[in-house]
Amino acid sequence: MWEYYATHDAMTRCLNRKAGLERLNMLLKNYSTRIPISIIYADLNNLKTINDSFGHSEGDKAIIRISKIFKETIKANDFVVRLGGDEFLIVLLNSDYKNAEKVIEKINKKIKIQNTSSRVELSISCGVATYTKNYISVEDFINEADKKMYENKKIFHSQLKFA
Repeated sequence: MWEYYATHDAMTRCLNRKAGLERLNMLLKNYSTRIPISIIYADLNNLKTINDSFGHSEGDKAIIRISKIFKETIKANDFVVRLGGDEFLIVLLNSDYKNAEKVIEKINKKIKIQNTSSRVELSISCGVATYTKNYISVEDFINEADKKMYENKKIFHSQLKFA
């Protein structure tokens, strides 16, 4: 029980940042080009607006809802890491870039379905990276997905302003 709470986020029950990054590091040390590893850097859109409009308890519920969707969508060997706040890293084993994009499509479909019966509408911005030996470190690998997520988030915000 103590080990579980030392390695998992209490609110979402995802791996916490430390445990998740350690696990990813171990996977990449044993990396083989025959088994691709992709990551999805996911960020919940408009958490501040949810907190300001509905209260922090609704913001927490939004984070819990989105983490459940992530966990329901991935395969048994894949895992979700709560990096902090509303940022998550979804690690997909034996998954190339195209497969990671399909996972994002499935996640977005589940979000749409949940939004029909919720007073708080959720959406995410994502960035994908597939590991190669060209990455100098795990941080470089994650930063690539993070950079792509921010590009996606800029598009999301520009659509809000001009829609």
